[in-house]
Amino acid sequence: MQKKPHIKVKRGRIKTEAFEGTLEEFYAAFLHFRMLAEMAGHIKPNASFENVLQDILDDLNKYTGAERSLILIFDRTGQVVFQKGRNLAQDDIIEPSFEVSWSVINKVRATRTPMCIKNALQEDATKASHSVLSFKLLSVLCVPIVYNDQLIGVFYADNRKIQGIFHEDKCQSLYECVQFIASHLYALFHNIELIRDLERLQKQIIDRQNYGEIIGNSPKLTKILSLIDQVADSNVTVLIQGASGTGKELVALALHQNSGRSEQRFVSLNCGALPETLLESELFGHVKGAFTDAVQDKKGWFETADGGTIFFDEISEMSPALQVKLLRVLQSGEFSPVGSTDLKHCTVRVLAATNVKLARLVKKGKFREDLFYRLNAITIDLPSLKERKEDILLLAMHFLKKFGKPDLTLANETQQILLSYDFPGNVRELENAMQRAAVLCRGDAVLPVHLPPNMQNQRPVIKFGAFAAEKRKFVRDFEISYLRTALQRSRGNVAQAARSSGMDAKNFYQKMKKYNIIASAFKPSKG
Repeated sequence: MQKKPHIKVKRGRIKTEAFEGTLEEFYAAFLHFRMLAEMAGHIKPNASFENVLQDILDDLNKYTGAERSLILIFDRTGQVVFQKGRNLAQDDIIEPSFEVSWSVINKVRATRTPMCIKNALQEDATKASHSVLSFKLLSVLCVPIVYNDQLIGVFYADNRKIQGIFHEDKCQSLYECVQFIASHLYALFHNIELIRDLERLQKQIIDRQNYGEIIGNSPKLTKILSLIDQVADSNVTVLIQGASGTGKELVALALHQNSGRSEQRFVSLNCGALPETLLESELFGHVKGAFTDAVQDKKGWFETADGGTIFFDEISEMSPALQVKLLRVLQSGEFSPVGSTDLKHCTVRVLAATNVKLARLVKKGKFREDLFYRLNAITIDLPSLKERKEDILLLAMHFLKKFGKPDLTLANETQQILLSYDFPGNVRELENAMQRAAVLCRGDAVLPVHLPPNMQNQRPVIKFGAFAAEKRKFVRDFEISYLRTALQRSRGNVAQAARSSGMDAKNFYQKMKKYNIIASAFKPSKG
């Protein structure tokens, strides 16, 4: 049977097993612990950092009588990297740090001690402050947020209508509450910093290697990017093979942009979209009178793009006659405009792509074998999106950002649907789905209802007939993903990655060896 608390009230004083004091002191203690409980209650694992701070600031205004409150978060160098302001009406304050007492904030930052000012217009330390005079600040309260001896931010509150609204006991109470939740705030913001670090690292990689919109870190894509690095700065012809929507033109563009030809023209031609006569004229040019509409000489792409790159998409659709002329360019660098016998010379690099296997067309006699071998010096086979599921969520977030919704997240059920869907249209289908979601979503997260109807009906399928095999595959995929994430966060420091994962370092090394994961691949580039 639970023991009832023993409370004595005598001559305006209250005495319990844990407290003794006046009614006013008891009420103040009650408010203190209620504020502490409510602030702590806002910190949940799945809550966004901004929403947590919004709720805490609303509590701060309610319990202290503040007209406005503000939180500033600092990075490791002391720069303000996040700010959130709220007023008594529970509305956000636009640019909250513009109308506050920076002299008070800076003093709290320097001393790491709370400040409670009854009338800032009269206090010697603040009455000459430009911000205090400009905004006519009366009551001002500011407390530091300290975790592990690191100043991670400050809570600030003021009232421009009532002086002396903040008492020393409120200041001390708030300071104790803030220190209690400091570790949780640090953990929440530290996760955001990790994400930002990864985004900065990814941006550095993209800027350095110029991969454009080729997004992902799956093993298959990583292998392709490595091959691009190896062959980009050469003159070798490259054949890019992959289903529709896998990003063949993006790969061709990456090859061009990472080569010594990047300052010259990149021309993309779809061999299946232009009639043979028009395509020939576009490629080689023509002289006046070569055909009915040839009223003047015209240069072709091989001449105007000299020194650059020409990308032939759907090369399998090129006519046999044009195949012969293209072969001549690849062999000698020479061509003749339509209607002319004059030879012209060019140094264009040729890249080609197809969604069918050219080798099969060669066997059927539908594509020239000699041209195939000229194009096939280097082959890049692009995987379907189904084969690189590790990249789906990263791509989805990239497309949401591309379509103007960088703050949107993916609900858990939406993530499961995307990961279980086969994407017959590959990356292009995912891009279209995220464009639809960006238009339809009015909340904070993309829900299944925002996806195309054919995806909404998709649910993860459990293959009961091969339970053991499915379990092994799931465990393997999970372990690989977990190890890679831990190494990314530790920037390739294996010991640190093992500690953060709660794993024995020896076991961590063994699993890395098992899955052929190399720590150096996750260390920041020195170049």
